[in-house]
Amino acid sequence: CNNDTMQEDLKRQLFGLPQRYRDSVRAIQPGLPLFLYNYTTHQLHGVFEAASFGGTNIDPTAWEDKKCK
Repeated sequence: CNNDTMQEDLKRQLFGLPQRYRDSVRAIQPGLPLFLYNYTTHQLHGVFEAASFGGTNIDPTAWEDKKCK
């Protein structure tokens, strides 16, 4: 995340990564410990726990105005 997406990540309880990390995302299973790294502040937040399997485009409305590249 970054300063532009941090609040949305926490509000939606949904983390996102660029498409190039899709294999890592698909390896996420319920109960897996997760951390959220803010690239703007260089701070690591967590521990969070995955509530579901990782996937792509889980919520198509997430980050609509802040698409990751």
